[in-house]
Amino acid sequence: ASSGLSTSTEVVTVDSATEPGVTITDAPLSLMEGGASQTLSIGLDTRPAAGTVVTITLSDNDSSEISYSPSTLTFTSSNWNTPQTVEVNAVEDGTQDGDQQVSLNISVSSTPAGSYDSAMDTSLTITTQDSGNTPPDSPSGFVATPTAPSGSIDLSWTEPTNPAADNYTIYWTDDPSTPIDPSKPSTYTGSLVITAPATTETITGLDPDNDYDFTIIATNSLGDSTPAAEVNATPIPEAPTGLTASAGAASGQVDLQWNSSPGADSYTIYYSNDGGSTFTAISPNVTGTSYPHTGLNDGTEYTYYVVANNAGGTSESSDTISATPGVEPPSPPTNLTASAGSGEVSLTWTAVDGAEDYTIYVSTGGSGYTAISPNVTGTSFTHTGLTNGTNYYYYVVANNE
Repeated sequence: ASSGLSTSTEVVTVDSATEPGVTITDAPLSLMEGGASQTLSIGLDTRPAAGTVVTITLSDNDSSEISYSPSTLTFTSSNWNTPQTVEVNAVEDGTQDGDQQVSLNISVSSTPAGSYDSAMDTSLTITTQDSGNTPPDSPSGFVATPTAPSGSIDLSWTEPTNPAADNYTIYWTDDPSTPIDPSKPSTYTGSLVITAPATTETITGLDPDNDYDFTIIATNSLGDSTPAAEVNATPIPEAPTGLTASAGAASGQVDLQWNSSPGADSYTIYYSNDGGSTFTAISPNVTGTSYPHTGLNDGTEYTYYVVANNAGGTSESSDTISATPGVEPPSPPTNLTASAGSGEVSLTWTAVDGAEDYTIYVSTGGSGYTAISPNVTGTSFTHTGLTNGTNYYYYVVANNE
């Protein structure tokens, strides 16, 4: 397409200067898409009869190429000899379609009907010069990577350069069976606008029990790119909680238990027999939330932690805990009582022979208990910082290692 702005003057006169007619001056013959407007001047050649209103109406055959304002001019016997102007623009259509020719139609009518009528209709041919500007290309290299903490996905992409993007919109859905259509909110569960030139973003707060598809579009002043090909990712599971370890009933055994992790398909258990300096994974992974570790040396302390796994990867680690096989575990504490105060609960229980300390577990729903740290050596404990009106559930275990 050519560049620049071309102007010329065209005079179209219907009938002679002494007869009714319409004169058009400064008619634009060529306009650049998105460029400066040009002025079209229209006037009457003779005074219309008193009480007559002459209307000049403009129309076109391709409104995607030109715009103009106003589209209607009105003349009477009092203003007939003052030309009126119309601003004409070539529309930036964001499409590389070459130069286009558009007809600007000029229609004449009068009320009541008189000497100014459709016999004076005419048209102008205007060339719109293609600017070559378009919306940006779709971002390339779009990648989704699960990351910590659980519920987070890292996204990255390569920015389009010709033309560049002003911003990006990321869309995601937890129903990968339905393709994402940015024009239909029912096809996605979330979206986020990112300002260019950023090419990375982390989406948080996702459910590790779900699988997600993502896409991205780039936007500039001319519109949106096509969406990038959808990519899929599953958030990593939450870290296991509530890990306990105790000497098993059999010689050389440690029994492990933990709470189920949202999003987990399996668990990997790691153990150390050197005080936690080096850890070894127990193979194979387990799908439940308990495990008897056998074949150990009685009297040796073993330290453990557990991670959860799914298609997205591996969770962060649980807390570590230690146990020594061959040491008879103490009996469970008895006579546990709980007394409520303002923002606190006071607990007491009966001492257990052979216990070195006690671990207190708390829950607000009667499941998914969490250990209160650190352990206590006495037989009472006051749990503070609580919310009045909320039920709290407790149990206590005795430890001797």
